[in-house]
Amino acid sequence: MLHFYMNDCNFQKVLHQPELYIEELKKFHSVVFPDASQYMNMPSYRRMCNNGINKEIGQLWQKAGVRVVVNVTWSDSASFDYCFDGLPTDCMIAINSMGIKGNPYSVFLWQRGYAQVLERLRPTHIIRYGDVINGEDVSISTYFEVEHLNRMHNGRKRKLC
Repeated sequence: MLHFYMNDCNFQKVLHQPELYIEELKKFHSVVFPDASQYMNMPSYRRMCNNGINKEIGQLWQKAGVRVVVNVTWSDSASFDYCFDGLPTDCMIAINSMGIKGNPYSVFLWQRGYAQVLERLRPTHIIRYGDVINGEDVSISTYFEVEHLNRMHNGRKRKLC
């Protein structure tokens, strides 16, 4: 499974010309929608735009025959008004929790969003990238090791951009 849970600058080409990568993406078992960031310090219009870009590219790939997994992402509670729109219910989804663990407010917002995911989308399974966060339904989740952080913990830091 291919994912885009990394710094946005590492997949800018994909965001700007997603159609160029369709044939290559078809070689993967599945591909998680892009994950253009929605940082809290971004203007709200930019967070909304990035959320839309993620969905638009995922839909483009799906229509072209790429086996996609919906990436569900949100920022603050105001984003709940648009971030779940157009996403399928009662299916497998992917969620990332990178970059929130050190900030209690970010964890709080993530937990609120996660509760909304369960209520609105009713996922049958959740592919998770990042640390387990208190309150998750681990019975429907598969957690993947975060390779990037493990490399950093082992002293081999990598330049991101």
